[in-house]
Amino acid sequence: MRLDLSGIWEVAFEESDVELHYNDRIQLPSTTEQAGIGKENNEKTSLYLGRKRPVCGAVWYRRKFVLPREWDNDYVRLCLERSKFTKVWLDQRQIGESYETLIAQKYDLGRLEAGEHEILIRVDNNLEQYDYFPKSLLNGHQYTQHTQTNWNGILGDIYVESHKGIYVDKVLTHRLEKYLDIDIKICPVKQQKEKLYVSVTMTEYNTKNQVYEYKTLFNWKDISISVSNETFQLWDEYAQVFYEIKVSILNQHEEKLCEDYVVITGRRFVETRKHELRINQKRISLRGSLDCAIYPLTGACPFEVEEWMNILSKIKAFGMNHYRFHSWCPPEAAFLAADQLGMYLQVELSCFANGMYHEDEPQYDSALNNYLYDQSVKVIETFGNHPSFVLFAVGNEMVGNLNEYNKLIKSLKKIRTDIMYCQGANNFLLNPQICEEDQFFVTMRTKPGNNIRASFSHNDLPLGSIQTKDRVGTLPTYDEEIKGIDIPLIAHEIGQYQSFPLLSDYNKYKGPLRADVYTILEEKLKEKGLLPKNEAFYYASGALLVECYKAEIEANLRTERMSGFQLLGLQDFTGQGTALVGVLDSFLDNKGFIEAKDFRRFCNEVVVMATLPKYCFEFGEDIPFEIFIYNYSGHSKKSCLSVELLIANKVITSIYKEDVVSEKQKLTRAMEGIIVPSDFLGACEAKLKITYGEYENEYVVWLYPQIDGYIDSLIDSKKEEKEQEFVIEFAKGSNKNQEVWVTNTYNEKAKNVLKENGKVLLCTSKHEESIEGFFPTDFWCYPMFCEACIKSGNPVAPGTMGLLIESEHAAMKHFPTRTYSQWQWQQIVSKGVGVILDDEVNYHIIAQVIDNFDRNHLLGFIYEKKVENGRLLVCASDLLENLELPEVRQLYNSLLDYMLKV
Repeated sequence: MRLDLSGIWEVAFEESDVELHYNDRIQLPSTTEQAGIGKENNEKTSLYLGRKRPVCGAVWYRRKFVLPREWDNDYVRLCLERSKFTKVWLDQRQIGESYETLIAQKYDLGRLEAGEHEILIRVDNNLEQYDYFPKSLLNGHQYTQHTQTNWNGILGDIYVESHKGIYVDKVLTHRLEKYLDIDIKICPVKQQKEKLYVSVTMTEYNTKNQVYEYKTLFNWKDISISVSNETFQLWDEYAQVFYEIKVSILNQHEEKLCEDYVVITGRRFVETRKHELRINQKRISLRGSLDCAIYPLTGACPFEVEEWMNILSKIKAFGMNHYRFHSWCPPEAAFLAADQLGMYLQVELSCFANGMYHEDEPQYDSALNNYLYDQSVKVIETFGNHPSFVLFAVGNEMVGNLNEYNKLIKSLKKIRTDIMYCQGANNFLLNPQICEEDQFFVTMRTKPGNNIRASFSHNDLPLGSIQTKDRVGTLPTYDEEIKGIDIPLIAHEIGQYQSFPLLSDYNKYKGPLRADVYTILEEKLKEKGLLPKNEAFYYASGALLVECYKAEIEANLRTERMSGFQLLGLQDFTGQGTALVGVLDSFLDNKGFIEAKDFRRFCNEVVVMATLPKYCFEFGEDIPFEIFIYNYSGHSKKSCLSVELLIANKVITSIYKEDVVSEKQKLTRAMEGIIVPSDFLGACEAKLKITYGEYENEYVVWLYPQIDGYIDSLIDSKKEEKEQEFVIEFAKGSNKNQEVWVTNTYNEKAKNVLKENGKVLLCTSKHEESIEGFFPTDFWCYPMFCEACIKSGNPVAPGTMGLLIESEHAAMKHFPTRTYSQWQWQQIVSKGVGVILDDEVNYHIIAQVIDNFDRNHLLGFIYEKKVENGRLLVCASDLLENLELPEVRQLYNSLLDYMLKV
């Protein structure tokens, strides 16, 4: 009793005062852009992916279909799973119109004769011209150019179905603590003379075993059934058992009068207890990433369950149990895939930085308020049966009148109590507020200045703990910042560390969208002579990105009262000026920075973590540590806990503790101790490895020789005079090559040394043309927040992306380093600058600051050049003023040793 209408349709583009011409064909479901029809667009943009054939306006879709003989004189309904604003004609008779863009559009076509019919659908994606549609919704990820685009077409299921004058209109399940309530709304189109029956069957989705059956005489009223929870098994992230409910309407001869109505549900009870979010009476911790509707091959989200299984499986492989749909609502297939994989979903409407106001306020938008009430109800009714639909937020970073959100949430709770609601994600951006009806709180700060994530834009000061210029370790938590918050707290959009683009990725964009940012960048890199370094920039910035994500995520997991985080993100974002913040690219392919199994060391249901006061130590210095076990596996665990210090993969010292218990759904403080590294032959990179049963984690630390007497005297002299200069002589007067002028000021004395064939080591952050030193990679996207900072009067971010280091260069011989920034560089970089060398010649860069891919300065950090007859080595950091730090001292010694020998 269902006829599939997918297939070839004729297409005509509406133009004013021009007769429609059906000159194109399209294979629906699809969009005009996927079909490659429409006017070609060659205008380049780096703000978002370019649309090769954009369409904004009305497009007409036409086809003929044949109703089978057995449908003769039946009532027929048309279903379009997802489209834009539509109008429908059947056999040249207008049927109606629909403004639904989130749920399926249903049209009653009336009683039809068997045989051939012609259907005509007008789809208009120029939404802002309609009074019903609030224009501000175009900023949300449901429609914006920056994400899945405001496409024109029809996606998902397209079919007609017949019924005999009665059909099931809606089935809502309500997961209560002891019962599953099933509400069935039946829509009779005509009075039925015979007795009718309603049959309800429930089967376990995966095994197809029937667990419940119910049949009743239909008395022309809606039907409500309560089924004991003892009938069902539980659904959650640990066990994905869920059920299919099938509702049929039968006559007394057991003949079906309409298509079966099928919904998916599961026994899943969600509640909050103060700061805890609980499912099935177990506290949960959300390890989440965002879906920002980035679909570069299609320009629209998928509608097949298999595709969503692929997407969510990739996300889950990185230790995630939660997926937030940022300002958009996915289709049915996404929920079903999440049901099967045990993923907790947060769904939102297409609201981004707009707001609800009272009708007496000047900002009041009646269309928006009406839309939010209407569409919120439709979304939670249509998709809320799925056990994976756990959280609903109105939108992202909204503003307005708190009481209006309160009223909206209160009204939604009357419809469904088995979903948790909140006003929005990170609403009231800089001055967050909790409304009375909020059941959870998604925010980047609990109040002005109280950060609960480690990175921010320079337009949202203060910066986070990873962006600090102070010395860092693995101590940060948010315990103090979240005191007094008595509802579950989820950290909003943590991370946002970007990597440099890899130009060869341009070739992956083979669909309707074009990545112009790559061709624009290629020309810029050619102009600056940086093109050969593209791949090196990519991997060096990506390696630092991983270091930052590890530190960011662990700080969240170490915070006992936190209910989780939403990472931005695992996947690159191709809009808003291009924010390549992922360890997966926009196609969800691994970028080569870290494998999923290694990511799970610090992002998983069980994570063993060490707190360290710093990363750099001297030999013989105590390395104090504490070990915490984050266990949200659903089971308590008992195993041996070991802490080992390895140098060159050899265990130098270790500590073991047998039968360590980590209680389920808790953070356990499992061990504290001190490791004292013995002397080693020179500075080295070491590894602190922690093992707890099958779970491992590791931290790289650096060990350096203790301070010597000469350096000690330099430190003392620095305390007296910060601008003092130094000349260090070896074998006095016997060999000019063994004399190096060490200075923090490039003055006449230094220039004279160079003129006389001498050598100068210049260590200073004072350079006229330079960029401020900043350890982590730039936040989100430099052009976007540069513009925002200029408008608001805030300082513009440095906009750099870590170091690219020639680690095998002789100048680095005594300073162990890889080719990218690690934590031993944090203080050195923070006390330095990137020197702009765009117009310089005859230099060799040993350590280069990677600039953002919008500006592309050539930035030197450690570089050497011939000056006059001499040799100059520059380190653009204030080493001489900070020799008390072992990493600074070691770099200074390594550079000096190099200069003495060249």
